[in-house]
Amino acid sequence: MSRKTLIGIVAACIIVVIVPLVISLSGCGPVGDQEVTFPDPNLDTVIRVALNKSSEPIHASELASLVSLDASHKGIEDLSGLQYCTSLAELNLLSNEISDISPLANLTSLTELYFMFNEVSDISPLASLTGLTRLGLDLNRVIDISPLANLTSLTLLSLYGNQISDISPLTDLITLTWLNLGSNRIGDISPLANLTSLIQLSLGSNQIGDISPLAGLTSLAQLYLMYNQISDISPLVDNDGLSDGDIVHLQGNPLSPDSTNIYIPQLEARGVNVEYLSLLAPAIGAIGVPITNIDFAWTDVTGADEYDWVLSPNPDLSSPVAVKIGLISAACTYSGTALAYDTFYYWQVAAYKEGAFINQSSIGTFTTIPAPP
Repeated sequence: MSRKTLIGIVAACIIVVIVPLVISLSGCGPVGDQEVTFPDPNLDTVIRVALNKSSEPIHASELASLVSLDASHKGIEDLSGLQYCTSLAELNLLSNEISDISPLANLTSLTELYFMFNEVSDISPLASLTGLTRLGLDLNRVIDISPLANLTSLTLLSLYGNQISDISPLTDLITLTWLNLGSNRIGDISPLANLTSLIQLSLGSNQIGDISPLAGLTSLAQLYLMYNQISDISPLVDNDGLSDGDIVHLQGNPLSPDSTNIYIPQLEARGVNVEYLSLLAPAIGAIGVPITNIDFAWTDVTGADEYDWVLSPNPDLSSPVAVKIGLISAACTYSGTALAYDTFYYWQVAAYKEGAFINQSSIGTFTTIPAPP
């Protein structure tokens, strides 16, 4: 075979191989660039808006160019496809219908992630996102927060309104300056003792009784402890960082007489603004209270213009003996039908400003005088 003939055969073979390949790639992105589809139509719409594309195919290289994405309030259920957005630094998934966040597991460029108001219980996909500095998980269904243990770059973490009881995974998150754990099932806050950079800490509506771990958090400027089971606030007095202009919220706790009569005034003397509606008279647990013409008094709440007062023989304040609405001073007198002798009674006060609730006391108790012989 001549050399010229051999060259012709080789050239023909190359054409046979190359031409179909070129045809098969026509209309695609760069060689090897995967086309990506989004099963969730709402997420697909968000992505197309972000990429300024209407109906054309979406490719992985385009998704990798996105650095910020706002997908809040869009009715999204399925995040499939989002795993190709590998350059995302900020992602907002607020108020959707998301339960599975596994597509986020490899988005290691994320520094800010928000998916409050969703249906997420398993947050294990977050364990690898060690670059996160701000994370919002409020109002989901989270119980186990162990996947957060290694997110040591976090400065802001919000876990309000979940089902969390064990916060030990937070022990080493020492860069946190803002932490919201309100409305969970937390009783033990000892894991917070090392978080000395905290400036704002929210622990309201939990099951906390012992606040001694807060004594060393001297950077605190705003502390929310309302509606717990706290009686002794001496650890707050021991925290010498609480000073002029700082705010402590203690509403709805069964504070001891020492806490209300000694420790709160000590904090206030240092310039701390203590928010607590304290029942003054009858003192909590008082005995020998008369059965009529009883004087009630409580602390005046800053900004309040009205108070509601209720008196009941039941601990849940049902079937009240008396109710007074719209009181303009921090005191009232009960002079109605005589109470029963030698009986336990319960009372509570709520404070309002321009019709809006702002504060509420714990439930006070007293026992009336014994029946005469």
